[in-house]
Amino acid sequence: SDEDRRNADRVPGLGDLPTLGRLFSSQRDENIKTQLVLLITPRLLRTLAQPAAHAVEFSAKDAEAVTQAVPAAPRAPPRVQPPAPPAPAAPAPPQGSQMRPFGGVVTPGNGDAPQR
Repeated sequence: SDEDRRNADRVPGLGDLPTLGRLFSSQRDENIKTQLVLLITPRLLRTLAQPAAHAVEFSAKDAEAVTQAVPAAPRAPPRVQPPAPPAPAAPAPPQGSQMRPFGGVVTPGNGDAPQR
């Protein structure tokens, strides 16, 4: 709330004179502002039992209102998996001589006898 006060004090007779009245009078103005703050704390006095989900009935009118209020989500096309690339063919067995690890050469007719 706002409160404005104006007080004027003057000497009787001399305070009423047009020019000299200011010398024999005083004027005081007050502006007061007040704010009211309410702190409200909600408290639950009792809890209400919720009805079971199967006990709640909806009419067709209610169901239609719900479906109209919620926009449908856009549907994405179904995912199609790209065909798998063909498996690489197994390498053909080598013809002729083969290198052995740690040196030596194996020729197909000699078995495992290394040649140097």
